[in-house]
Amino acid sequence: MIDHIDSLLDQAIAYADQQLEDGGDDLVDGFKYKYKFPRDELTAYDEIANGQHNLIEMHEDAHGQRGIYAKCDIIAGTWVAISQPIVAYWDVETKEGKETAREMVQEKADDIGDNDDDGDDNRTTLRDTYIEGSLILRALEKIQSSPFTWEILQHLYPRDVKTASALPPWVCDDASTGQKVEKQMKGLHKLSLFPSDQNETICNEIALLLPLMVRYNAFIVETSSELFVYTELKE
Repeated sequence: MIDHIDSLLDQAIAYADQQLEDGGDDLVDGFKYKYKFPRDELTAYDEIANGQHNLIEMHEDAHGQRGIYAKCDIIAGTWVAISQPIVAYWDVETKEGKETAREMVQEKADDIGDNDDDGDDNRTTLRDTYIEGSLILRALEKIQSSPFTWEILQHLYPRDVKTASALPPWVCDDASTGQKVEKQMKGLHKLSLFPSDQNETICNEIALLLPLMVRYNAFIVETSSELFVYTELKE
């Protein structure tokens, strides 16, 4: 089976190379790269939630935390599920990521080393509040174009106002991005995306829950699968 993660990274490097050749400094502002996910191979959420998957199932643990569990012994290297992110943010969209892209392109061209992790490898997704804010804005765009997206997002933690209210509030360190998020949230109810008798309530829930959903559920595409293998990890 094709390794889709390697394919994704190869395409990202190829795109960065092209952008650097065509414009260089436009790599951040002119970013238009979109990876084509293998839709015919995607694992349906209901397949896991309803117990139809052969290898894994979804249920709550003794503490009420919902997770995915193996239904049987699984041989290492087995493809368990293929999923597509609702929204994504790529390293090469940031100025720091642009420099990383240059390094990746050069490394790819020179065939250097075996990519050992030396502690300074910054090819992982930047996880600061600026990027979280960007993901929130993109999720809001998805909701605005397709309100059903919110029903999908509601499967993520925290799933209710009571739980979210007990968590530290999300604050964006980047003032500009934070203002954009606040503006979008405040104007959401004016779009009348939901039934009139529920519209304001749902929009208020989105304003509270969505930033926290991004905070607790955004993963690095290269390493996210490890979180499901090494369950003792707390972050």
